[in-house]
Amino acid sequence: MGQLSAIHDLIVNHDRIKRTVTNLPDGIRTVTESDDPQTAQLIKTHVASMGKRVSAGSDPGLPQRRPRGSFRS
Repeated sequence: MGQLSAIHDLIVNHDRIKRTVTNLPDGIRTVTESDDPQTAQLIKTHVASMGKRVSAGSDPGLPQRRPRGSFRS
């Protein structure tokens, strides 16, 4: 439940988050950051939690990306 709360807070505060994607010859690099200290800490906590889940092989069942055409107004 705590992870869902963190994800919710990140979504609600998406305007405080900057994400940069760089194409590399062997893949991509993404940087997710925030100038807001609370949001930055939430990002760090979320990344650490997801890293532990990946290492443990525990899939939270969340979509990896949104389908094309979704969230259009």
